[in-house]
Amino acid sequence: MTNTISLLLCLFLCATQTFYTFPRQDYEQRARQVTFEEAVSLSAQIQEDMNECLKIENVEAEIEFLCQEEIKKLKLSIQELNEQKEAYALQQEEFLHKSSLSKEDLACIEQLERTQREMIEQKKTLKDVQSNLYKIQKQVLPIRNQRIRDQEAQKILEERFMERIPEMNGEGEYDVHKVIGGSKNLPVYGGQKAFVKSNNVSCLVAGDFEIDTFSEYWIYPIQGGIISAGTWSYPNGAMHLGMDYAVPMYTSLMAPANGLILYANNPVSSNCGYLGNMCGWPYGGGNTIAMICAVAGSIYGVTFAHLSNNIYVYAGQQVGQGQVIAQTGNSGNSTGPHCHIEVFTLGTDLETVVNYFASTADFAFGCGWSAPATCSGYGCRVRPEVIL
Repeated sequence: MTNTISLLLCLFLCATQTFYTFPRQDYEQRARQVTFEEAVSLSAQIQEDMNECLKIENVEAEIEFLCQEEIKKLKLSIQELNEQKEAYALQQEEFLHKSSLSKEDLACIEQLERTQREMIEQKKTLKDVQSNLYKIQKQVLPIRNQRIRDQEAQKILEERFMERIPEMNGEGEYDVHKVIGGSKNLPVYGGQKAFVKSNNVSCLVAGDFEIDTFSEYWIYPIQGGIISAGTWSYPNGAMHLGMDYAVPMYTSLMAPANGLILYANNPVSSNCGYLGNMCGWPYGGGNTIAMICAVAGSIYGVTFAHLSNNIYVYAGQQVGQGQVIAQTGNSGNSTGPHCHIEVFTLGTDLETVVNYFASTADFAFGCGWSAPATCSGYGCRVRPEVIL
């Protein structure tokens, strides 16, 4: 085996040995029994266990990939050696009719023996790699099953207590360095500023604060996945102000239309979510983005929460429809990988909205966090399922 595979295999065996040293808890049973006061700490504990499982699974996946590549190379090498062996064997058949052998003939015999020895070694190596691959696949199975059970336990906690712990709210503090700088930093159409990122500038807005380029229609910001919780209520009936879209970690998030980034911040790690983890802005959102989208002559506020910390845009940046702006994650008040999406129809002009957001970083655009389908002087919260 290569040195890389051997090293990773050693790390994997050490990690699995540590994993099996401590007895695993029945988190599903505990999730059904804990009180509300105990739920947050249990959810954090479950997430820590899931992350431990994922680390081992990631090492296993890397080993498996390298082993499969090594197996391909070994099989190809054995095939080539076998072809060489057959060619040398054919030459040796001619030696039977010779009374004496030349130096070339002897070299041919020697080469055949070397080829046969090399084939034996390669076959042994192939068998070792295949054996080790089977062992790690077998060893990682209970760890993967443990993570799946952990996910089920998080779902139980979410169903039991999410009504008492709203997904996000307007408490906490936002990062003033991650919010758009207001209309004073928006250059006239066609203008340029040198320090784009530090000044939070955008070329999307003209001097009269009208959208320069509207998208003709929406596109869905995430490919694949399923709606795990619809807008206005969770499956258990608890209030839910947006749409949860369950997707694997690090799925690409695209701008659903041409737009302007109002806020983009990644203060926490990608997979730190658990019930009651009220980090990020809005409170509980983890890593988040707020933007204005321009579609068919109208402007909308669109927000994304619980992202990974792979965010590729900054406040004040113009983005085009379909541009990858981040990757999804599991951050903040989240019990599994998903993206929380909210949409607002904005009923005022762009200048007013930009100035309001610049001074408040209000992801609710004045609609608050206590009731569904609310409106403010800036816009109305609507169902993403209808708009997107």
